[in-house]
Amino acid sequence: MFLLPFLCCFPGMPVTSVDLLDYRTAFLQDMHDGSVAHLTAPQADICTAALPERVYVVTPLEVLEHILDVGAAIRQSTRLARR
Repeated sequence: MFLLPFLCCFPGMPVTSVDLLDYRTAFLQDMHDGSVAHLTAPQADICTAALPERVYVVTPLEVLEHILDVGAAIRQSTRLARR
């Protein structure tokens, strides 16, 4: 998982991890509740999710195989990365 090393290397950087799978967002919410307060993990589809306006890094890792409209996910990722 890319996210855990990222959180260690950039402590305090706000991170939003969007996932369709409830058990994965529950795991990330447990991390938030424990000691990673700067992590948010909504259960949502990246194609339709309301995401933060300020995005520094977009990494659709371990995501695309779960999404029906991969093109929409790539367009959303690109749109976010351009801001």
